[in-house]
Amino acid sequence: MDPTEFTRDQEVHCDSCSQITPSYDIVNYGSMEQGYRQLCSRCFNAEVAKLGGLEEFENLKFESRPPPIRKLHARTGRWVREAAQHGQILVTDNGRTIAKLVPESLPAEVPYFAHRKRSRAFAKLDDSGKMGKGTDSTTAISEDRDDAL
Repeated sequence: MDPTEFTRDQEVHCDSCSQITPSYDIVNYGSMEQGYRQLCSRCFNAEVAKLGGLEEFENLKFESRPPPIRKLHARTGRWVREAAQHGQILVTDNGRTIAKLVPESLPAEVPYFAHRKRSRAFAKLDDSGKMGKGTDSTTAISEDRDDAL
């Protein structure tokens, strides 16, 4: 087994964000009176900052070693969710970065021509029904292909 691979018994669900987290990144946080919760380091830092009155606390994410392609293939869903929650993830093959997972940031813009305005002359011609439907390009391509033989 690759020492960088994690097994199910080495992973824990964070009680705050419900993300599957390697056991080395889990903190048992709480008290005997109120009980303990298992928090990932990001949730733990946010909780302590909130208790300390730091309203504008920003949790920095340090770049960890990128996942090798074999690991990405085995757990694609997990890495996609990680990218959505924490930002870009680089994928490596033999230590060389070959791809990146980038979360969707904004919905796609409406294409420019979706809002076009027809000129009066074109609208009149289009509404008259006198415009042809054009030529099916597959017919022309098929004819060209047959002529090439």
